[in-house]
Amino acid sequence: MIMNRFIHIVVAIVIVIFVVTLLSCKTKETRSVTTPENIEAVEKKIRESYQEKVNKVREEVAKIQKSKNAKVEPLIKKAEKQRNLAIDGYEEFLAKYPGSAYTPDILIRLGEVYFERSEAEHIKAIEEFEKALEEADPTMPSFMEEPKPHYEETIRAYQQIVVNYPNFEYIDTAYYGLGYCLGAQQEYQEATETLTTLINKYPTSRYVPECYLRIGDFWFDQVEFDKAIQFYSHVDPESPLYDKALYKIGWCYFNKSSEFAQENYYRAVDSFCKLLDYYQEHKPHTTLAEEAREFSAICFAELADYREESALDLTIEYFNQNPRDYSSEILHALGDVYLYKQDKIPKAIEAYNGVLARNPTYSKAASVLNSMVEAYERSNLPEEADRIRQMIVDNYGPGSTWYENLTEPEDRYKALEMRERNLYNVALYAHSVALKTNSKEAYIEAINRYRQYLYEFPANPKAYKLNYYLAEALYAIGDYWNAGIEYERVSLEYKDPRYKADKVDEMGFSRADAAYNAVVAYSDVFDYEKKNMEPPELKRITPEPGGSLEGNDGEKGTVITPESIATDSEEEEGVGVQ
Repeated sequence: MIMNRFIHIVVAIVIVIFVVTLLSCKTKETRSVTTPENIEAVEKKIRESYQEKVNKVREEVAKIQKSKNAKVEPLIKKAEKQRNLAIDGYEEFLAKYPGSAYTPDILIRLGEVYFERSEAEHIKAIEEFEKALEEADPTMPSFMEEPKPHYEETIRAYQQIVVNYPNFEYIDTAYYGLGYCLGAQQEYQEATETLTTLINKYPTSRYVPECYLRIGDFWFDQVEFDKAIQFYSHVDPESPLYDKALYKIGWCYFNKSSEFAQENYYRAVDSFCKLLDYYQEHKPHTTLAEEAREFSAICFAELADYREESALDLTIEYFNQNPRDYSSEILHALGDVYLYKQDKIPKAIEAYNGVLARNPTYSKAASVLNSMVEAYERSNLPEEADRIRQMIVDNYGPGSTWYENLTEPEDRYKALEMRERNLYNVALYAHSVALKTNSKEAYIEAINRYRQYLYEFPANPKAYKLNYYLAEALYAIGDYWNAGIEYERVSLEYKDPRYKADKVDEMGFSRADAAYNAVVAYSDVFDYEKKNMEPPELKRITPEPGGSLEGNDGEKGTVITPESIATDSEEEEGVGVQ
């Protein structure tokens, strides 16, 4: 619905253009016109006010689009009213001055307003159709057909121009509009003939590249991919539509591919690579570039299935023969296809490893590793997931060659976000292992990771929780003095609301708990010094009813368990780099 509303708004922009003409036609001046000179005066007035009115409407629409609470309905209704009045004004003008030299100009504008009205009616019909589908009984067969657009009025207006006014200044606009509307109504033969006439008669027209693209689309919709390719291939490389033509050629070859036509997979990749080459010299269309990489990867994946070979090997072989500096991006996309599209996790991991082996300094290497973490977690291999997280933390942070090669501030920020998230989870995983195994080495690993996190991200809202966990780990290995210091720090230094330090329901502990534990920890220090005893051996910490836990030789307030650590690790919600 939101998108439909904005479509209405955009429609309103064009509509108001025609209201200018209407207002001029409805003035007393217009109603008294009897000579060509007066008609010309009206036309001049229309043209002079044109740009000013359009700019005002665009500003109004821009304000509405920026406002989340904008009330667009009044503008929509106003636009509809103005559009209908404009149509009445144009039709009246044509009836009153049928032989005017300005008739084709009025017809072209009338055709545009007709088109806008048809578009609005079609949008409304689609909305009603979708609502009916939602209300229909899902257990009963549906015989409803999606409404089709009807541009008969526009078609008649443009046909009058191309038949009766062959020397009209904007005759190519009439041909293009006529061909477009015929195609939208799926009258493909007539549309193709019309646009072909435009190409042949007016080869320098600005519409020629789009005519080739449209005719290609007509054949594509009819599953005539060879004919579609023929027309897409005629789009001028200097045209701003050239990238779309390359993309659609790739799609044609992809659709022609099969077990018995495997060569078309390579032709599809060739076309997608031409598109990516084009984007290296021109401003890229982000969506098309992303899809070109993805469908190149899908080509290799499907080809590998037919041949019972490795898609990674096929991809590397192709780029060894056709070197591209974005080959790592295609391999990355191959891993994503296997992981997120096809749920083939071992093949995804193979592809991700292939990316890093081929290009260790790949700009998105940390993202590749992050996907590997997800792959191992989905395979229930937490040890492998933790190994990859440690690689991210140890090898892909500030000071690394990889990080220094990142030139865009946004890329560096994302790298830091990823580092924060993985360092957080590496520390929690080590602590979880320690709690389950009573391993002193695991506790020390957790302690070191907690301290690393607190050093690098002291202002992050998670710092409060991890500082508490650091104290818990120190207490668990018998370092009561340093545990007391950390408990004390937690109780005194996290007063900022962002740490949510007093929301026990969210954290499971409060600053008051930390203060109490600091007293217990310092007390234990004095007890052991007094008794001249070594710290006791580690004991398994087990949860007690009510959420409190019994620890070594003393009773502390709320502490952590393997389950609470695991829950924290699963949350992994990034809150920015701070």
